[in-house]
Amino acid sequence: MKKLLFIIALLTGLSASAQETKVIEALKHLRQAYGKDAIAFDLKYIYSNEDKPGVVLDSLAGSIEMEGSKYRCLLDSVETIQNDKYNIVLFKEDQLMYLSTGVSASASMDPLVQLDSMFKKAAPQRCAVSTAGRIKILDIGFGENAVCKTMKLTIDTVKQHLLSVDYIVKSSMLTGVPEDSGYAAVKSVFYNYRTLKTDPSRFDEKRFFRKEGDEFVPVAAYNNYKIVVATPKL
Repeated sequence: MKKLLFIIALLTGLSASAQETKVIEALKHLRQAYGKDAIAFDLKYIYSNEDKPGVVLDSLAGSIEMEGSKYRCLLDSVETIQNDKYNIVLFKEDQLMYLSTGVSASASMDPLVQLDSMFKKAAPQRCAVSTAGRIKILDIGFGENAVCKTMKLTIDTVKQHLLSVDYIVKSSMLTGVPEDSGYAAVKSVFYNYRTLKTDPSRFDEKRFFRKEGDEFVPVAAYNNYKIVVATPKL
């Protein structure tokens, strides 16, 4: 199964080259809404070729829990936990625990990871906003040769929830896809939003490992996992 590269996140915002004020304001409101309470929601990614959008080639389903700058994402057999100090990725099929320096949600999980870098690489050539009742659609175009040609975000303006994102991106942005595979259509859907009770232990690294001197040791529940430290002097 191909692993879709994108993981849900809270949007950092557009680069300075994006001139559509309504788009920028809508994304700011969305970002602020996600930072208010501890929430959870489910998500699904659907992948197809650009020229055959109705033929699903791959899909992934999962869920996200967020509280302030912390989050937990379960997508297929990969679980990611991030707090203020660590970024922990569990590859359950391979029994690997990948550790790196934690980054605040505003930098890495801002619902669309890696979109900030997309805006920096290619300034939007087109921004349009349309509204139907409580639904607002942000339609952004980057040009025919951009890494991401188009992006459409659908937002519930009453609850300030992101409902879906549709991308047309180079297939090479998806893992396991050859460089010259053209463009892919990726649809992400977010649903079943619910409020969580505040629980500091939800994102606590002590649930996964302990540090003995300079060594990281998995706790009993993950005793069979090999720990890979990605950040020197973590």
